[in-house]
Amino acid sequence: MQIPCHFYFLIFFNNLYFFRKPHRGSSGEIRRQTAGVTRPLKTATIGYWLAISDYSKHVNPPLSDHPNQPAATLAMALSMALAAVQGEVQADTPDQNKLSVEVLLRDRVTWDGTELPAYAEGEPEITIVRLTVPPGASLPDHKHPVINGGVLLSGELTVRDEGGLERRLRAGNALLEVVDSWHAGRNTGNEPAVAIVFYVGAAGLPNRILRSDVKASAPVPLNSERIAASFGSYGVELLHQAGRCRVSNLYSTHGEATITRTLAVVDLPTEVPAALEESHAAILTGASLGATLKAAGWSIDKRLLWQGMLDAPAPGSWLGQLMQLQQSEPLAAELYRLELERDGTRFSYASIAEIHHPEHRDPLQESAADGALATPG
Repeated sequence: MQIPCHFYFLIFFNNLYFFRKPHRGSSGEIRRQTAGVTRPLKTATIGYWLAISDYSKHVNPPLSDHPNQPAATLAMALSMALAAVQGEVQADTPDQNKLSVEVLLRDRVTWDGTELPAYAEGEPEITIVRLTVPPGASLPDHKHPVINGGVLLSGELTVRDEGGLERRLRAGNALLEVVDSWHAGRNTGNEPAVAIVFYVGAAGLPNRILRSDVKASAPVPLNSERIAASFGSYGVELLHQAGRCRVSNLYSTHGEATITRTLAVVDLPTEVPAALEESHAAILTGASLGATLKAAGWSIDKRLLWQGMLDAPAPGSWLGQLMQLQQSEPLAAELYRLELERDGTRFSYASIAEIHHPEHRDPLQESAADGALATPG
């Protein structure tokens, strides 16, 4: 009988109190894998003075207790953006002599289902732009390091994230844009798409980063390479593989003993592009993922979905024995997705969950471990 891969995810992480110490903002990244659409938009008619008075918190309630949160500034920016919208559609307003403001959007979740992160640290800086996209034109791949949103005044615009999720906007639609995630847009209509977009950023922080402008950096070492460099050897033992599911023991050798440095649970794709078939076939027979893909010339991007700490395994537990743990301490864990690229072919290959030996942590995991150990309970 074949055991589904998610069964192993549940066994390993549920028994170890998964999500005990999640990395900030990453829960939204996991949520986007399951969320279909954002919550229904709320609309109401309010007085304009509310947005710029001491009661602005009722229009734009704080999203967090961050000390640098520019709540009042954001309320002002929203009011200015809405005022601009009102000017665009004033001709269609039945009673032009009556001042009114319609809240087009109020939410804490971006259009792809991701929870908003904390506000950017530093001196608050609000930017409001008017964006015009000609018919048939596309916006290049880009991402925003800051919270942003907008409203489409006229035309039609379709936005698409890296996973293929799309959202079509028509005149009058508003949305909260994804943050720190690659995406693009295209005018799918027959007239210019005009939008007002506002960015809640910080001085010196860019509102948009183009993928084409990102300079190539030194490749991140593979986990196998890190294990070999740190402990002098590396080996992989296939504990289970059936269909899409693969469970591997990545270990180092010390005399006649082996110590598990990473326990990995992999969810493989059912279908791959022709360019990937040979490498994929080798992986299905037990070959190392990273080494096989790298040897075939694939560029590997490790997209982190979640990172945090798990409670220490029980004394004498199976995992404790594999790792030969001498004392009880939390274990670093992460969930990520492998994104591959070669000769113009891009493919989201596998989702991987890893639990790491206390001696095998990267700087981010060390930071997560320090926070876990410093927090009572």
